[in-house]
Amino acid sequence: MYGTEGDVGRALEAFLAEGGAKREDVFVASKAWDCLKAGNVTAGVEASLRALRVDYLDLYLLHAPFLLDDGRGLSDRQIAAKVMAAWGELEALVDAGKVRAIGVSNFRTADLEVLCGGARIPPAVNQVEGHPQLPQPRLRAYCAGRGTDRPETLTLALALRTPFPDPNPNPNPDPDPGPNPNPNPTPNPNPNP
Repeated sequence: MYGTEGDVGRALEAFLAEGGAKREDVFVASKAWDCLKAGNVTAGVEASLRALRVDYLDLYLLHAPFLLDDGRGLSDRQIAAKVMAAWGELEALVDAGKVRAIGVSNFRTADLEVLCGGARIPPAVNQVEGHPQLPQPRLRAYCAGRGTDRPETLTLALALRTPFPDPNPNPNPDPDPGPNPNPNPTPNPNPNP
């Protein structure tokens, strides 16, 4: 996804060949970018395995609950169906031993409700942006209540652009509206309202 897997694979292969560690001592993760077209998750995992020069991934993430350019004109329900199809591919990859744990990235509470409502294997991780200006307490509580790890990321560019503490803090820093009261929730195609 970020164009680094080939370099990481060569370095990892050399490190393991030198006896620096055993494969099982190194946690290798990757992420699907264009994950909501049929077959792309499986193809993405296979490409990552080749580039990283490993037999299995410890963690593989679906990047986002929306389709980027391909999502234009689709309803939330259609997008949710594509997320569930992609998740089914991930579950099959776990069953095949190609991936040990599966997760998501940038899913909000409502998106996770849809996914968890139909998933055989729940997401182990929801990687999201998180920092003092974006604590997302509702999402944190939802993930904690379901045993989903929630590693937080903060890009260097954002850190440099936004000094801490913010002299004009947002009175509502949590963009996640919390659990969806709709009995048939569907993900929002734009997680950045």
